[in-house]
Amino acid sequence: MVKDKKIKKKKNKTSTNFSDTSTNEDKKTFTNFSLKDRGVLGSGFFILILSFLIYLPALGGEFLDWDDRHYVLNNLLVNNPSLASIGESFSTIVLGNWHPLTLISLILDSAVWGVNPFGFHLTNIVLHSFSSLILFLIIYRLQIAYLANKKNNPTAKANPNPNHFYEKLFIPFLSALIFALHPIHVESVAWIAERKDVLSAFFYLLSAYFYIDYTLREKRKKYRYTLSLLFFAFSLMSKPMGVTLPVALILIDIFPLKRINLKKPFSVLFEKIPFFVLSLLISIVTIFSQGGSGAIKSSEVFPLATRLLTAVRGIGFYLYKFLFPKELAPYYPYPFDIGVFSFEFILPFFLCLAITVLSIFYLKKIPLLFILWSFFLITLLPVLGIIQVGGQSAADRYMYLPSIAPIIFFSVLAFLFY
Repeated sequence: MVKDKKIKKKKNKTSTNFSDTSTNEDKKTFTNFSLKDRGVLGSGFFILILSFLIYLPALGGEFLDWDDRHYVLNNLLVNNPSLASIGESFSTIVLGNWHPLTLISLILDSAVWGVNPFGFHLTNIVLHSFSSLILFLIIYRLQIAYLANKKNNPTAKANPNPNHFYEKLFIPFLSALIFALHPIHVESVAWIAERKDVLSAFFYLLSAYFYIDYTLREKRKKYRYTLSLLFFAFSLMSKPMGVTLPVALILIDIFPLKRINLKKPFSVLFEKIPFFVLSLLISIVTIFSQGGSGAIKSSEVFPLATRLLTAVRGIGFYLYKFLFPKELAPYYPYPFDIGVFSFEFILPFFLCLAITVLSIFYLKKIPLLFILWSFFLITLLPVLGIIQVGGQSAADRYMYLPSIAPIIFFSVLAFLFY
């Protein structure tokens, strides 16, 4: 009887949410995540191999006379690989960009392969393949967290068994597969100069993975947090577009992890301070390096009003290119003639307004919609042209990370209808 009372007391102490509200059984189910799961191993291996094979034709590509000469062909650091050149990469600006890890990766390729495009293409493809795999693991772990919380869970209502193969793997597998194969990513993977894109994304996703691991494991938490912060720093030193990660982590905390408690909102936000500090530092470095090279355009050439209109147009443009990836181009001219009443502004404006209103209206019922829409906008924000860099209005490579949001959205839809 005494033992029964103790057991009851322990049960009463457990909560019903996944942060403070998950049961010990649910938490144990989640934290016992293991790569030994055959379904996870098989799916991950399939994604890794397929994403590599689909880009095999790129191995026969040559250097392009467009940025490749600045990064490789005419770059003395890359052409003369040494420890000294690796050290100098930390003080080198290329085309207005400070990204030492990108330069170091190119230097290492040169040391192994010489100035042979095959080796540079190979590294890009390998990075993309592993990024696809990491994305699969991230979504899989978040999926398990989602299934651990049955409240407002339409998936769980349809099939309450969290060990069901399709319920566990369908969405992560399909999402990673689309990410690996989507044509809009070809520019990032097949263009040697865009090493910075695939390298930064690789570290970005790796940082997110270890952050999720840190939040859900009880042991070695400092170790996992440190790894997450370190990989985030690596992402920023590969390409500054990774500055959005701290906000992305907060979105994950809101849903599906549900770590942000209204009674103690600052406890979770406090741990993001080092991430925000790194984002601020790299933003300052980027503005100075871009400004010093003349890459940032003046308001006389690109008026603020035109930039704002083009930014709204850009959101619709990227959604369209994601859904209909045809007529992809390496350069999209700037629409100087855009106006408030022009079709290319009005349609994206009302589309964005409608999605925003719907995501807020259904915030309690379908929080995923708000999270994905927010992630999409936040990750696109640095490249929408409010601070105009270069003469282009958009670029396919800018969708490498933001595409994750619509990919997950349509994967969830496919699962629900399937």
